[in-house]
Amino acid sequence: MQKEVVKIKKPKYEYVGKETITQIIGKTFPRQLIPTKKMGAIFGFIFLLVLLMAVFTFPFKSLISGNGEISIAIGYPFPFLNFGLTEEEGSPLRIGGFAIDLILYLIISYAIDVLITLILKNPFLGSKEEIGKYPIVFKDKKPKNISETVTKKIFQKESKGPPKKIKNKTTSPQENKQPRSQPNLSQQS
Repeated sequence: MQKEVVKIKKPKYEYVGKETITQIIGKTFPRQLIPTKKMGAIFGFIFLLVLLMAVFTFPFKSLISGNGEISIAIGYPFPFLNFGLTEEEGSPLRIGGFAIDLILYLIISYAIDVLITLILKNPFLGSKEEIGKYPIVFKDKKPKNISETVTKKIFQKESKGPPKKIKNKTTSPQENKQPRSQPNLSQQS
């Protein structure tokens, strides 16, 4: 019987060791500046707020008085929807105002999201119990070699006992029975 030698072809891994663009960008920006899922909710809230502002600024008085030349502008600072009650110009969408407002709302929602993440992850705002959970400096419990073990044991034995009191031989003012006298400054000059 002959043994057949089968050579296995190793595939070439083209992407081994290479990082994608998202990984490179993720490493360059701090985690606090990367937007989270809250940004979409904040953006929707800002958009609804703008729509509510348009509803509250609706000119009810001029409509009731019979003015037919009413136009409703939705969008802040630039209106992106402009409805006219009597106008039939075409599309009410204003693309320039919509683009500028959209970019502005995205920037505002990103800034709010980053501020919320910075405030929530701030270590100074936590309680004392939360701050105590995470040590500032991590030290290994196990010594690395025998000399460290010996020095650790020696210093632990010395520090276990109560500190020894050293008696001073100087006398306190109460023990000294002689009264204190002030030098006479008028005689010296």
